[in-house]
Amino acid sequence: MCSHAAFALGCFWCPEAQFGSLSGVVRTQVGYCGGTRPVSPTYKNLGDHSECVQLDFDS
Repeated sequence: MCSHAAFALGCFWCPEAQFGSLSGVVRTQVGYCGGTRPVSPTYKNLGDHSECVQLDFDS
């Protein structure tokens, strides 16, 4: 069974690599989460969103 979790840690590049090297992690994906403004966040314009890492892992 595969479970999912998302972590907002301020920056997604280092955490993605660290989580991706853990045993049981099947996939990582970076993106943006949270935020209340109806804007599509980008790396240069986050608005009030946070950078986050989503993990898919064996549970």
